[in-house]
Amino acid sequence: MTDDAAPRASPRIVPCKEYEPVEIPLEEVLTSSGRLDLNPEIQSRDYFSVSLKAGVLTLRAGGVIGYIPLNERVVVRVIPRVPIKDLSRIVHLSGEPPTVLSSVRKYATSEVWSDSLLDLYATALVDSVEGILHQGLLRDYVRREAVSSFPHGRVQMHRTVQTLIARGIHHQAHVSWFERTVDTAPNRALKLALWVMAQRYINLGTKTRDQRKLHRRIGALFGALDGVELDPGRRFLEDGRITGARPLAPSRSYYVDAMAIAQAVIEQQSIVIEDPDGPVRLPSLVLNMEKVFEAFLRNVLATYALDEGWDHVVLDGNGAEAKVGLYTGLADPAATPDIVIKAPDGSVPVILEIKNVPVTNFSGRDATNQAVTYAVRYGAKRTVLVHPRKSKHQDAGMRHVGDIADVSVYQYRFDLGAEDLNAEIDAFGSEVRRLWQLNG
Repeated sequence: MTDDAAPRASPRIVPCKEYEPVEIPLEEVLTSSGRLDLNPEIQSRDYFSVSLKAGVLTLRAGGVIGYIPLNERVVVRVIPRVPIKDLSRIVHLSGEPPTVLSSVRKYATSEVWSDSLLDLYATALVDSVEGILHQGLLRDYVRREAVSSFPHGRVQMHRTVQTLIARGIHHQAHVSWFERTVDTAPNRALKLALWVMAQRYINLGTKTRDQRKLHRRIGALFGALDGVELDPGRRFLEDGRITGARPLAPSRSYYVDAMAIAQAVIEQQSIVIEDPDGPVRLPSLVLNMEKVFEAFLRNVLATYALDEGWDHVVLDGNGAEAKVGLYTGLADPAATPDIVIKAPDGSVPVILEIKNVPVTNFSGRDATNQAVTYAVRYGAKRTVLVHPRKSKHQDAGMRHVGDIADVSVYQYRFDLGAEDLNAEIDAFGSEVRRLWQLNG
């Protein structure tokens, strides 16, 4: 075996936390000629700040988490800096799409589907099916039977004598033969997955340009599988090549990833982002935890308000219903609070600012200044700075920090690591409601 054909070693996984440093030996990011060997995707994104001292490269992670490949030899696994019990569910509830990198990793699956991963699944599925069409569809030999005046294959003499010659028919015969077909269980799985994905894009209504392109690719691939039966009854799931009881031949190994993705789509399974291994190979996902935390809290609070029948509404300060200029009479620059609680009369009793920064005591001065400024601009009597709970040893929930002029400043520590996330969401909603009721 030549050096070119030798199997490539798995990259070294280096763990670190958000906003914390990690040291990388310089030789791991240099080529043999001494040139910097970094993934172009990493160079174009602000994932790390970099310092170099005494031959050691120190990277300080930013506010993103996930598996980030520096090159083919080193992958930095950035993990959340606060305890999170169910990251996948939090991402699902946030609706915040991850950044997709070109490197691939394995994921376990769960029973909860997330539309935020729709484009990721669709891209992986169409890429896999296009690869299969390029390398060749799996075919099976199936036995066919017929009565024919032009016998081919094997003549079934016993049946021919009993059912034809006995009735005086001498110009026909029962025959059987084997023919190759693409109508196999693995191909049925691919076709049904494409159909399921196409239905999801149809139900989206308004689509982005990239989504329209994906939808067209799905349609083209569905047509390319014209000889494969669409099997919504999922009879193919009993096939040993789907269940794993009958492994695919090594020459068909290019089906493995596609079938895992197809099965996840068909069974409406989402990936478990935090699980380091599983059957589904997809591009590595990177999550901006500041955006995820903000969108998660806004969405769950809005849902809580609807479920509890609030007459107040939960709005995004960047949205048209709540956006105002920072200066009276000027549209720009805009005031952009993360959450605006709006009363039926149009007044705003509470403003919330979400900061994905664990705190020991007071919120940072800049964050406090921002929250109070927004409260004054909206005429809110109360403003809340929401942070993730730092650890299980720290108190969670709402506390009154103090007053600045006519604005009461509160701090809420949300426990992302709570054993019962629903109870934590309910507590958050209840405390926010208590604040706007105080204004009545």
